[in-house]
Amino acid sequence: MQYHVTAQYEYAYHHWILAACWRKEDMDANNFHDQGHLNALRYTIKQAMYNKALYEWQDRRGKVRLPQPEDFGLKTEDIENKEKISEKELEEFMPKSNLTS
Repeated sequence: MQYHVTAQYEYAYHHWILAACWRKEDMDANNFHDQGHLNALRYTIKQAMYNKALYEWQDRRGKVRLPQPEDFGLKTEDIENKEKISEKELEEFMPKSNLTS
């Protein structure tokens, strides 16, 4: 989400794809094929596709409609909450006062 919140959508896309691959490998290795694990795998793929669409939108300089989380089965509120958490984590890691000194 830190790549997402800093508008580095291509990086966010690749990291979500990696997360999906790792999750799938872990599921297969441990025989975790319950609904909760399948939902988590689907979620990572949805996030990846959302960020890929944002990257494509960004690359076209906004000449196409801005992708919405709901277009990918995600919820705007969920995305906004995760963005706030990521912004806070980034601020704690690198306070703005350190950038101006």
